[in-house]
Amino acid sequence: MPTPRVELIAQNIATTLATITTDNGYNQDVTVTRPAMNNANTVRGDNHLVLVFRDAERTENPPHGRMEWRQGFSVGIIKRLDGDDTTPIEQQFLTVAADVMKALRTDYKRGTDSGGNPLAIQTDMVGLAWDIAEQGDINSLSVDFIVQYRTDENDPFAAG
Repeated sequence: MPTPRVELIAQNIATTLATITTDNGYNQDVTVTRPAMNNANTVRGDNHLVLVFRDAERTENPPHGRMEWRQGFSVGIIKRLDGDDTTPIEQQFLTVAADVMKALRTDYKRGTDSGGNPLAIQTDMVGLAWDIAEQGDINSLSVDFIVQYRTDENDPFAAG
């Protein structure tokens, strides 16, 4: 059974984020989750990344016979507060967010499909959602970005 292109993109993003380790030259090791429901409330842990879909919009005037989409994604960064750590929480989040952005920019076309076609046209960073919400000893911050991709006009599984 074929997989929709947008799902292939999400799988690529999760795999890319999983490469964030100190062994790969990043500042920390992370754990990546794609929740079963669009709710990260059950996720706990330090340097935990939660990938969620956001709104998608069709672009105007794609090439004939194609549909072009701008799919929003958020990577929620979840950190557990350590009472002994004196590093400002914003600095901790910025370090993880920088690693996320660096990893996402390693392949802005999000890999290729089985036919060797790039999955996406581009990946654009939108910014940081500075809504640090305290939930007990857990804080979170979102890195928001958009992936632009095309499909065949009549087939969301096929390259466009």
